[in-house]
Amino acid sequence: MKNKDFVTRVISSVILVAILLLAGLVGGFAILIFCVVVAFVGMKELYMAVGLYDKNAKDKKDNMLAIAGMVMCIIYFLISGTFAPLISARSFAMKNAFPDSLSGYIEITDMIGLVNTLSYLSASALYVFAVITVMALIYVFTFKRFDFKQVSYAIVGALYTPLFVTSIFLIRCLNGGKYLFWLIFISSWICDTCAYLVGCNFGKHKMAPVLSPKKSVEGAIGGVVGSVIVAFIFGYFVQHKLFSGNNYATEYMIICLVGACFSQVGDLFASAIKRNNDIKDYGNLIPGHGGILDRFDSVIFVAPIVYVLSLIIL
Repeated sequence: MKNKDFVTRVISSVILVAILLLAGLVGGFAILIFCVVVAFVGMKELYMAVGLYDKNAKDKKDNMLAIAGMVMCIIYFLISGTFAPLISARSFAMKNAFPDSLSGYIEITDMIGLVNTLSYLSASALYVFAVITVMALIYVFTFKRFDFKQVSYAIVGALYTPLFVTSIFLIRCLNGGKYLFWLIFISSWICDTCAYLVGCNFGKHKMAPVLSPKKSVEGAIGGVVGSVIVAFIFGYFVQHKLFSGNNYATEYMIICLVGACFSQVGDLFASAIKRNNDIKDYGNLIPGHGGILDRFDSVIFVAPIVYVLSLIIL
């Protein structure tokens, strides 16, 4: 049975990596659709975990807060993500039209990053205001159907996945985004894998004994070190591939050092929600892994960190 579960997990991982490769290489609307799916399904799983959404509910009005959050999630991505792929497509067209003007192309793509950042901040501020307002209106006009704790869960759920996941899309739109995109997963999945291997073999000191007894301090350190090493190798490859004077190896190491620390916070945060609600997994969408949040919990936390550090360091 264990062998069958392992094979299922490996097959799911291969398919997932293939999807990431496709989205990362194509960019534009492909990465936008990927982000929408992760944010929307992740939000739905979170609402189901805390009891705000039940597809079998006798009174569908009990799902009102969750449905409002999911609808606003879709609207948010439509507003904040519509223009960036179009601008990116135009920049690639200009690159092809003027292949010798590399400096001009870099200036264009840097401008795209600035435009996307400003659009993201504006759309995010408006989205936060809209979420709080809509949830407050539902709370007021359906008073006694929902308590304040449920409304708070609804607000957190509506902000958590969309705002954080959008950073994945924004990273891909930056100059060199097709490489920066992978720093998210080096900081999260590589960290998670290395932490597991080191923890199993050398773990002695519990990091969060009540919340996650199997996680150790040694494993956490091993995860960070593993991410930094892989980031250095990846950065060295990118540096020589682009024949660039930039020290990508060092810069990628710094980004993944910080990112790997935050990835473990994201992992523990998602675990805490599961423990509070007595569930093992958020779902079963990904065979062998669980739900979207089970696989992307650390990714969601890492993405904004990688995006901000990429803007500052690179």
